[in-house]
Amino acid sequence: LTLTRQRLVNPPIISATLVRLTFIECEQLHSPTVDCPRLREFHLRATEQLRSPTIRSAALRALSLADCSQLSSAALECQSLLDLDLSACTALAAEHVQQLLACCPRLLSLRLGGCRGLRHLSLQSASLRLLHLSWCTQLEGVCLDCPTLATLYAYGCTQLVTPVIRSAALSSLELQKCVAIHDGLVGPLTLCARARGGSPNLDPIS
Repeated sequence: LTLTRQRLVNPPIISATLVRLTFIECEQLHSPTVDCPRLREFHLRATEQLRSPTIRSAALRALSLADCSQLSSAALECQSLLDLDLSACTALAAEHVQQLLACCPRLLSLRLGGCRGLRHLSLQSASLRLLHLSWCTQLEGVCLDCPTLATLYAYGCTQLVTPVIRSAALSSLELQKCVAIHDGLVGPLTLCARARGGSPNLDPIS
């Protein structure tokens, strides 16, 4: 089911058979409820008024709420979710990101690129492997307690000065355009990964 530029506000979407759902530029959409136990993919793109959707699906694997600039929270019951895209959700606060992670115990990939409302981000996840933070231009500090995290993209985080990463699996760390990071921080990041038996690829800082 694909709905484009519809004048929907708080529609209840309830279906026992729906497996894919997409909303595109439904500008008045505010707080929809989606209760579809077989839904596997849900894409809700560029919906400026979206604030607090409720989504329930035991089968959901991929959820995109990208470019929803007013999104402040979401109620998720999605135990099988693997991929969550919150790119350019500029109203999203750090505490809400951790709340969402707690609802998704199997999450592998989290995309927060362009979330300019984030300043200090602290995340815990036993499953997360990939994290995108690129162009979070107000982000100053990051503390990641994610033992399976293998890849972190933080390109263009121009205010970032205190990244703390606890992961035995880290293999790729992207810090280009992180102009506030100083020489003394790169060494500890490298040594920390080596002490855990890793061999990270540190992309150039410029």
